[in-house]
Amino acid sequence: MKFSFKRPRRVRLVYFGRTGIDLLRNYISEESTTVYLSPLVELNVWVALRMFFSGKVSHTGYYHAFLRLAMPSHVITMEDNNLIFYSTRVALPDCRTIAIQNGLRGSHSHTPRSNFFKDLKASTLRGYGATICATMGPAGSQRYADALGESVAQIVEVGSLKNNALALRQPQTSEEAPRLVFISTFPNLGSDGTDPNWEERVVHYFDDVGITNSSYYRIEGVLARTVAEIAFERGLEFCVLGKRPRWQTGERRYFQSAIGTLDWQYLPNDNQASSYQAITLTDLIITSDSTLGYELFSRGLRTGFVGARMRLAGFSDVKEGTFAELTLSEDQGPFWTDWCTRPEVNRVIEYLLTATDSQWQALTENLRNRVVRFDCQNEVFCRILNRVGVLSRGPSLWHQNLITAN
Repeated sequence: MKFSFKRPRRVRLVYFGRTGIDLLRNYISEESTTVYLSPLVELNVWVALRMFFSGKVSHTGYYHAFLRLAMPSHVITMEDNNLIFYSTRVALPDCRTIAIQNGLRGSHSHTPRSNFFKDLKASTLRGYGATICATMGPAGSQRYADALGESVAQIVEVGSLKNNALALRQPQTSEEAPRLVFISTFPNLGSDGTDPNWEERVVHYFDDVGITNSSYYRIEGVLARTVAEIAFERGLEFCVLGKRPRWQTGERRYFQSAIGTLDWQYLPNDNQASSYQAITLTDLIITSDSTLGYELFSRGLRTGFVGARMRLAGFSDVKEGTFAELTLSEDQGPFWTDWCTRPEVNRVIEYLLTATDSQWQALTENLRNRVVRFDCQNEVFCRILNRVGVLSRGPSLWHQNLITAN
């Protein structure tokens, strides 16, 4: 924890948390701004004193003390699953707030019998809410509408701000063979990438169902190995698109162990844009349930979904996060399945390879926007900013000088 002795100044706009701040600044031109940081990250002495004098000693009390010193007219966040943000209107009823969905959300939790959306719904009884929820698409909109009800003034589907802000690479030649790219969702385990309780400690909950990291992430290694074998047989290059930067060595080590002696390439996530910039428009994408997979699918890339995470973890009755559940589709389709078997994965890849462009377009046209919409250069988001009175730079791609390392 760091300490700050600088008294917070009055500002027009507060960024709640650092998440996505470089991307937001690509579109927001307000000069009178500051960043709210959790007291676990940086404790401001002035804010702490005001909190103690208010008699409400808690993370929420600390945030409200900060707000009453900064007195912003707007608060915006990409930490949309942080319940404290939605308490802004309790401290400042006239403040306009924008929550931007920054990942697929569901009933997954780190505590039993609870999850974010249950807690958010209960919090509305205490006056929590938002002016605008900017969601990725209909699946997110429905969850936020169910949780917030009349406590949100408007829900607008903007897609993924990051996906909308970045261009993908063109193939170097028209004859360039497609790559099979598996998208990792490996957890953040720090620089050495190890978890001594990987096999035993329950970390993930779906209501009363508790799951260890070993079971929850089992699909990562199993699916990566299966796709690597199929790529080898078909003479295709196979890549693992990492979720972690190269200095977190555990991810590469995990997949090397799973894939073994087969050829593969590791693409680390070294900066905020690298996962997108590593992708070529001709790549064939394989994912279980990653947000990035749905983002690339929304852009029209050929994407295969193997939604068998819970089945491989031993809980096939939990349908959380499957393509069928998110898109309200059948359990199996031409490019998706909820079984991680060799024949099923091969069937999905076969379709990605052989479908004509017109077949792919016809099949996916009504499915692509059900989870994540695509809005190139974030035109819809900029209209929201203008509507609520936040100064905007207007639609654009993400300027390179604002993209920082992970």
